[in-house]
Amino acid sequence: DKGIERLLADAGLGYVSLVELGNPFLGLPDWPDRYRRLLELAGDLLADRLAAVPAPYCLLCSEKRAADCHRRLIADHLAR
Repeated sequence: DKGIERLLADAGLGYVSLVELGNPFLGLPDWPDRYRRLLELAGDLLADRLAAVPAPYCLLCSEKRAADCHRRLIADHLAR
């Protein structure tokens, strides 16, 4: 009960960590291409995991710039 989980709980919001939605390619120069490929192959399975989370939900990230965040690729996949 610390960090972001505690802050959200204090505001009456739940927190669910889905490690499979992490970026296994972080640090590689071509990570966006690799993550897009992952979404092509397994995006629907990852979306199923999100579907099990009570709506509404928010994808959180610690990147300073949204352009550097793989969650935008997840959001794009969900939007399609």
